[in-house]
Amino acid sequence: MRIGALKTLIIISLLLSFFQSCAEEKAKSPIIVRIGTETLTVDDLRMTLPADAREKMTRDDIREHVRSWMNNQILYQEGIRKGFGKDIRIQKRVDHYRTRLIGSAYIDMHLSQNIALADTAIQTYYDENFEDFTRQNDEVYLHHILMPTKKEADSVYNLIRWRKQPFDTMAQKIASIQGRDDSEWNLGYIPRGVLLDKLYNAVVNRRVGLLTRAIETDFGFHLLQVRDKKRKGTVRELDEVRDEIIARLQHISRNERYRQHLSLLKNGATIETNFQLIDSMPLDSLVSTIKPPTLRE
Repeated sequence: MRIGALKTLIIISLLLSFFQSCAEEKAKSPIIVRIGTETLTVDDLRMTLPADAREKMTRDDIREHVRSWMNNQILYQEGIRKGFGKDIRIQKRVDHYRTRLIGSAYIDMHLSQNIALADTAIQTYYDENFEDFTRQNDEVYLHHILMPTKKEADSVYNLIRWRKQPFDTMAQKIASIQGRDDSEWNLGYIPRGVLLDKLYNAVVNRRVGLLTRAIETDFGFHLLQVRDKKRKGTVRELDEVRDEIIARLQHISRNERYRQHLSLLKNGATIETNFQLIDSMPLDSLVSTIKPPTLRE
């Protein structure tokens, strides 16, 4: 009996040590929020932030993400308390989501590397699909400077207009100082409806090469220079749509590689189907739902 009790104590001690080490391991990452027994640590936060938005997220966005986690966790814990964790419909949906999530993660990893595209392939696609790149409206090519005050905007205007400073050089320098990227000063070809009406109306009839005086909007004071104009019905040059074509071709390539890889996996899998069962059963019985569990207060 003493030997058995000793073994039990040893096992309990080992288990306690294990759980303690797990808790200590998680505790290494600072805890942002604790709700009941559940915590959100800095490491947890990093793993749950949406990958496609990480680079553009502000601190306010991150705070909102944490608040969303809190709201979901509170509702989840109350749902578990009320018995929703035993609902077979929810369990099946969780299993379905888990299957899709893991499958999507696998195929994303498998197809993560883009295929290099030859210039001839890009040119061929452009030639065969030039209708897709026909302008549906008149467009104006613009360079842009945004200043916080009219006084600063007027100073920049004078440097360009009277001191003959190149507009694009000034725009690039100012954008760099303001922490803006090239797309915020070199706007490219803009159709009506994309730019604020107040700004578009100021440039639509302006000659190429001319710049506007400061135009006030809610964002600040704008200086615009017309670099080029294109009429409705003209076809965009290849250089204008190269990135779009590359994205299209990469998408086509990805879909084809997806089909090929899925077909290969299917050939190596044991699959049994009984679609006749779907045809033989009444439609109502197929789409009817399972009765939810009785909730307790």
